[in-house]
Amino acid sequence: LSYVSAGQKAESVESLYYFAAIDEVRFKKVVTPGDQLHLYIEQIFNRRGVIKVKGNVLIDKEEACVAQLMFAKSSG
Repeated sequence: LSYVSAGQKAESVESLYYFAAIDEVRFKKVVTPGDQLHLYIEQIFNRRGVIKVKGNVLIDKEEACVAQLMFAKSSG
């Protein structure tokens, strides 16, 4: 199963997901131009066209942000 954003070419409408929500966001470090961000995403929920992931952003091995993101499958 792969996920595609609206800006990318999808093989079918069934693989098109829309950003729906963001929860439990914590900003822990200031991000400045030139910082290299490392994104780590883990799927925590996938049911009936709704996907929820937990993500961490690291800068130099320090946590800069954590959040949970929700995506909804296109009905088209």
